[in-house]
Amino acid sequence: MDEIEQIKQKIDLVDFISQHISLKRAGRNFKALCPFHQEKTPSFIVSPERQIWHCFGACNDGGDIFKFLMKWENIDFYSALKILAQKAGIKLEKFRVQSSEFREKEKIYEINHLASELYHYLLISHRVGQKALDYLKQRGISQASIKKFALGYAPDSWQTVLPFLKKKGYGEEEIEKAGLIIHATRYYDRFRGRIIFTLKDHRENVVGFSGRTLEPDLKGAKYINTPETPTYHKSDLLYGLDLAKKAIRQANEVIITEGEFDVISSFQTGIENIVAIKGSALTENQARLLKRFTENITLALDADLAGEEATRRGVETADQIGLFVKVIQLPKGEDADSLIRKKINHWQKIVKASMPIYDFFLNSAFNRFQAEKPQGKREIARELLPIWAKISDPILQAHYLKILAQKLKISEESLIIALDKLIKKPETKTEELIISNKGKSREEILEEYFFAIILKLKAIKKFLALFWEKDLITVFQSPAIKKVLTKLKEFLEEKRVEDYSSSEVETSTESRSSRQARTVTKFKIADFAKALPKELLPVLDQTYLKNIEESLKSEPAKEKEIIKVFRERKKLFLRRKLKNLATKIKEKGVKEEFRKASAELRSLEQIDKNTRMTLLP
Repeated sequence: MDEIEQIKQKIDLVDFISQHISLKRAGRNFKALCPFHQEKTPSFIVSPERQIWHCFGACNDGGDIFKFLMKWENIDFYSALKILAQKAGIKLEKFRVQSSEFREKEKIYEINHLASELYHYLLISHRVGQKALDYLKQRGISQASIKKFALGYAPDSWQTVLPFLKKKGYGEEEIEKAGLIIHATRYYDRFRGRIIFTLKDHRENVVGFSGRTLEPDLKGAKYINTPETPTYHKSDLLYGLDLAKKAIRQANEVIITEGEFDVISSFQTGIENIVAIKGSALTENQARLLKRFTENITLALDADLAGEEATRRGVETADQIGLFVKVIQLPKGEDADSLIRKKINHWQKIVKASMPIYDFFLNSAFNRFQAEKPQGKREIARELLPIWAKISDPILQAHYLKILAQKLKISEESLIIALDKLIKKPETKTEELIISNKGKSREEILEEYFFAIILKLKAIKKFLALFWEKDLITVFQSPAIKKVLTKLKEFLEEKRVEDYSSSEVETSTESRSSRQARTVTKFKIADFAKALPKELLPVLDQTYLKNIEESLKSEPAKEKEIIKVFRERKKLFLRRKLKNLATKIKEKGVKEEFRKASAELRSLEQIDKNTRMTLLP
């Protein structure tokens, strides 16, 4: 058994995914809202038997535990392999040769880690960093915080980190790819004369750096950051998340600020469920990352930011992916760090006094415009209605429409009319089976549905033999499904699989000893999957994960339904056959064949006259 299979055996997929999202039992499988796109009806299915998952919604993607972790963490296969091997306690020996992308990232992590240690050493243990150390102490940053957040100092020199890393065996191009040096006529350090903030992802990898100047009136940017690299993406990073994860889970809330000092100062007050965004507004990637730890986010915003489009987009993104957003309203001209340095208790008080984001938008608009004047009413409505239009919860939307109407002293109906003009009617959501069958013919839908049911039957061998006698292979058109059904028949015969339900065993008059004397093999989907060629596995997996058991809960219901499905499929086959024969009716023997096919079709239509299938559209 190779290392990949060992990992799969040691880590149960259902348990693993349950650590990240909430799963609910659905027949033999589990279901959930897909974590990889926004939806209201669960389309994400996990099979404990096959140890696979599949999204039947917008993603239409699926796979094993490795594929899930790759999508969840946005990493490549070798990174996922490394994480899962460590979790399973398996030492990787076979997979020494990784992808070039993985090797590149690992090298950048190594380079960044060494650079972080150098910057930190220069800050706390070298005379060149004394000025920066004094500056941090003046700002109230403790020695413990300097160590915890791996703060450092980059001397005001053209070459400090470059020669250090070259001595460690790294080339100039590798160091440049990490974003630490710049090439003009020669290579020189990117960060010079700045306090260094080590940027880590939530897995504690050093992905990059942020450098802050010590001189407030110095020409140039106050902050400079690592450029976009294979490991650092500004729109993904949340500063401090590596340290705040535990506190976020415990508080079931995360505070979002805009600066590194805000996070560090807040930690020192005991409020550790806090992170900083690297930009002007919360991005979708950041919001989805935070949702892994909590569904409640609190933005620490200056009042002036309420009218900014970037802030609104961030709030809209958070709302759409199911996050509840509140706001800490900071005094004008203050941020969390400056507030804490002036009065620690005040920061703790306004954190407790946070308000829902839409109340914040209301208060901000009414503070900036004159609501008693017609023009002011118009400006307030013009600013708030587009925000209200994006509220995904209709009850919440109605609540704030009513409040806005009361505060503006106008009719609620007039606001609803104005809102209706802004809202585009959403597309009607379809059921899981219809979504997954988009673009397929009715013949293909019926064949996949038939296959999904037969895989869940206890009397699988009996029913497959029954349909085989009724020309199943001739009737079906999908080459892939026909191949899998043929392999299934062969598997059932070769493995001597026998059909019996629990009730049949209990009521059987056959003695226990005689039942034990003969070999009875029960059908297991995992065993059949091993017997299938790899190219047919996706057909098996996607079909097996179709959630039919919520509508067909009993065995008799499944048996009755599959017979109806096959009849319906054969009717379509016969109609197509009759249509083809009609063009050749004058040829010898065709007339009799046409008559037989027509009679069979009439017979099937008579049987189905008063019946209908459960799931099919």
